[in-house]
Amino acid sequence: FPTRRSSDLISHKDLDARFHTQYLYSGLMRWFKIVQIHIKFIREFRHYIRQIQPDLIVSAKFELVGDIIKSKGHIPLIVEVHTIFKHSLYEKPSFLRNIYNQYNRRNVFHAERIVTLTNADAEDWRTKCRHVSVIPNLVSLNSTSQYCSYSSKSVIFVGRFETQKDIGSLFAIWQIVHDKHP
Repeated sequence: FPTRRSSDLISHKDLDARFHTQYLYSGLMRWFKIVQIHIKFIREFRHYIRQIQPDLIVSAKFELVGDIIKSKGHIPLIVEVHTIFKHSLYEKPSFLRNIYNQYNRRNVFHAERIVTLTNADAEDWRTKCRHVSVIPNLVSLNSTSQYCSYSSKSVIFVGRFETQKDIGSLFAIWQIVHDKHP
């Protein structure tokens, strides 16, 4: 699997876990395909984690948290959630989808930190767990002047690599972090 480098400090690793291909199938075949893709993701992700030994894993992909937890070992996980805890109340999911949503929410509780975008979302998540923080969608500066003391100098971003996610900003931010803490 190719690794693309944006700079000497940042690389993109494609684990070739094509979750979107599940929609080519229906019924039990879709379920079977999902299981295959998750198994592949876990295998490749574990291998990659062992290879780079990051200090931290950050995921904005709610549905992959369970796989990440199975793979991460002792590495801290931060999960960015984009919904309130009770989002399924507004979706009206099917019985199976409701079970799937509950499984995913339960996995999120095992992360070292849950990050929400708003105070209201954070308060909703705090009804079930305490390790919730708010980072608004706007860029803000660290007013405490406290920085991570980890030594590996590497972070993993788990999510879709596309324009909507603005990975370019992550690269630019990481360059600033590296310049301040080489």
